[in-house]
Amino acid sequence: MPGHLSALTELNIQNLTRRIRTQLAPGVRDRLAVRVYDESIRANVLLIDDRLCIVQHYLPRMRGVDCPTMVIERTAQTSGLYAVFDDIFTSLWERSRQL
Repeated sequence: MPGHLSALTELNIQNLTRRIRTQLAPGVRDRLAVRVYDESIRANVLLIDDRLCIVQHYLPRMRGVDCPTMVIERTAQTSGLYAVFDDIFTSLWERSRQL
């Protein structure tokens, strides 16, 4: 059935964000944003408070908790891993659509 997978994906995202929002402080809830994009997923990238980055790669033959997760702190330097993943996140965010 056309659109069935898209509808299920959107429903799952809405349920997840609703659950997360209820756990956040009232002043923070409206700052949570979720977007989707039509590209192959290579990594989950979360930027937190403009200083912390959490990255989990999708690797061949590894799934979920078996994949390594990196916690990256921004330093005073402009280069480094934080800058790399900030650029990736920003690029995808600009090409994505909000739910």
